[in-house]
Amino acid sequence: MTIATPITTEISTAVLTYNPEIAPAQFEVTVRNQSSDFAAFRVELLAAGGEQNSSSHWYRLAPDVSSKIPGGDRTQFQIEIVDIPPVSGGFTGTMNITVRVFSIELGAEDRQVLRLVIPGTGYLPPQLTLVVPKLQGYPNATTNIPITVTNPNRQAIDVVVRLSGLPTAWLPNGAEQHIHLLEKSTAELFFICQLPSPPVAPSQEYPFTLAASQTQASIPAYAHGVFTVMPAGYVALRCDPMRQTIPENPRRWLNPRKGKAVIDLILDNQSNLPHQAQLHAAYPQVVQAAPPSRRWRWPWRRRSPDSDEKDAPTPKTVTLDPSLTLSAQETALPLDNPVLQTLTIERRLPWLGRSRFKSIEVQAKLTPPRIDLRNDTETIYVEILPVVPVWLQTVVGLLLLAIAGFVWWQMNQSRHFGPVTSVQFNGQADEVVSVAKDGRIRRWQIEDDTPFDLILRRRLRVHGILNRGDDRSIRVVRYRPVDNDQVAVGFENGEIATWNLLLRHPLLTMSLGNDDRVFDLAIAPDAQSIYSGHGSGAVVQWNLQPNGLLPPGEPIQGFVFDFAVQALSLLGDRRQSLAIGGRFNRLFLLNVTTGASQELNYRNGGADDYILSMDSPSDRPNLLAVADNQGYISLWDLQSCLADNLTACELIDEWSSGHNGAVVRAIAFSVDGCFLASSGDDGQIKLWPLTSRGQRLPSLAEGQQIQQFTTSINAVDLVRTRRHLMIASGAESGYVRLHRIRLNALPEDNLTCSRIQANANR
Repeated sequence: MTIATPITTEISTAVLTYNPEIAPAQFEVTVRNQSSDFAAFRVELLAAGGEQNSSSHWYRLAPDVSSKIPGGDRTQFQIEIVDIPPVSGGFTGTMNITVRVFSIELGAEDRQVLRLVIPGTGYLPPQLTLVVPKLQGYPNATTNIPITVTNPNRQAIDVVVRLSGLPTAWLPNGAEQHIHLLEKSTAELFFICQLPSPPVAPSQEYPFTLAASQTQASIPAYAHGVFTVMPAGYVALRCDPMRQTIPENPRRWLNPRKGKAVIDLILDNQSNLPHQAQLHAAYPQVVQAAPPSRRWRWPWRRRSPDSDEKDAPTPKTVTLDPSLTLSAQETALPLDNPVLQTLTIERRLPWLGRSRFKSIEVQAKLTPPRIDLRNDTETIYVEILPVVPVWLQTVVGLLLLAIAGFVWWQMNQSRHFGPVTSVQFNGQADEVVSVAKDGRIRRWQIEDDTPFDLILRRRLRVHGILNRGDDRSIRVVRYRPVDNDQVAVGFENGEIATWNLLLRHPLLTMSLGNDDRVFDLAIAPDAQSIYSGHGSGAVVQWNLQPNGLLPPGEPIQGFVFDFAVQALSLLGDRRQSLAIGGRFNRLFLLNVTTGASQELNYRNGGADDYILSMDSPSDRPNLLAVADNQGYISLWDLQSCLADNLTACELIDEWSSGHNGAVVRAIAFSVDGCFLASSGDDGQIKLWPLTSRGQRLPSLAEGQQIQQFTTSINAVDLVRTRRHLMIASGAESGYVRLHRIRLNALPEDNLTCSRIQANANR
């Protein structure tokens, strides 16, 4: 017996209403196997007028395929309508849905019709696309959020696009835009996102949503994205105060045997990232005790810490000291909320004597180091007072003790109370000016009664002391070429000042106004302007004389480089070029007239590599010497590249053996360019006789050692007189010294360059 219809289908309802705004519409389909075979069944829905090959999933089946059932048995399918059937241009009203049931095993199918009612206006919602789903921006910068809106309807519509998820203050043009779209058209638009300063815009991911709605379609279109605010800003370390006394409140009669001072360490997080900061405080150098000498000496004779005798102290080592206590070595830095930590310094006070001065370096390190840390190292100066005040010692002391105290005070005036940072001879070579981190300017008179001494510390007497009177040390000093009774100085706090040495008062004060450290100064030969190099990378030319256009003390022009500028030197026959060196071993030549610059092919360097000193002789302005903290000294002939920016500058000599690889702090040429002096962290002062071309003499390729000390020599200057070479040096210990070398004591080939240069000048 043959069955005409092997499949019969029953639908739970003949009319089904689907409202997209409420919930999916459900119905059941029951399929009976009227054959005698096992068979599996499938169900699909076909919309009248719909796109048959559309990938739109507008309904769901459960199960997708039934299990095989025997003849006479039945199976059920649960069907949900979850979207409007794919009809071009949208649809509302009543639609015939064909429920097709088929079996591959039976090779037969059955069709039933369901009437689907869809309420609504007949308009499809707009289509919204976010062009870049993942965006990023920096604080104080503007970023556009581009989107596209498409009208799928056959009629023109008005669309409102709203952005949510981002702070409204970041959207200067608002979070809502209106657009009119013609039928089947697409429009592009964007929202403007203006980020505020870093502390107000934390660095993180901000999910946001775009919604496009229209009055005719009740369902809006959505697009989702993520906006990432990138890290920006800085963290600054400040110490308050920079100078302190122990004890903090000195008593009138007797101070306690043990005193302490408290320094506030302020970490100001002006970035958009919370950080962990590690603080470290230590004395910059601790000199170990010297071994006992085999040679007997008077018990009151004390050895200088810079003595070059055979039983000199061992080299300095940086160690922690139990007298320094930090309230917290690691601290969290919230956004825009300064964090205060304290450094407690406890010291035993000496019974007698004058105040002792100690420098303490406070270092900060960020974890992780993702942003700039400004002033990562600050130097604090502590004055340790005696138990018995000085005035009381003077009153109760005997006259002989008073005289001895006066002599002792005079002897101590031959040094600074902090590391010397710069020294320079005046034009007559009869005076030396020096500055140091103690904030003082000192003048030293050169006396000729012992002309052949190599160390004339006792012949350098104080001619005058100019105390700056603030908490910032002085980095550099330069004599004014025209008036040697005036000097220009650069301070830690970013100020530049000119001083009259005769009247002992400042003439001009110049500043960028942002505590931008001054590392070096270069004064034009006509003394009309001065150039300053700053830690931020700025190089500024300042006006020194009234010229009808700018008053004195105003900037003439400025240049910005992407590294900390440590050294400057004027070059060229008319001093129209400026050599600029600093962090990352970057070395540039800048034409101050045209503003054009070119970078020299100097040695590659990292964040801890610095060019520390440069010099050019006045009689040979195309010769340049460069020294860095890897121990290298290089000599450059810049005549060809100064004349033509396309010509490579010539490196004529380079070496690192002079100071045994230690940091070279300072270099200085003689006026004729025939001699070069250098000093560094190894405590050596060396003289390098040069050829007429500017290279080292082969006979003295390792230089001539002038003096060896056990402390760093931070500053050096060289001048040549008729009979001598004189070298002024400034030490980390605060001492300023003069070293003399007789010209007739040098080998004959050392003077060849001088004769050639003298003939050239004629």
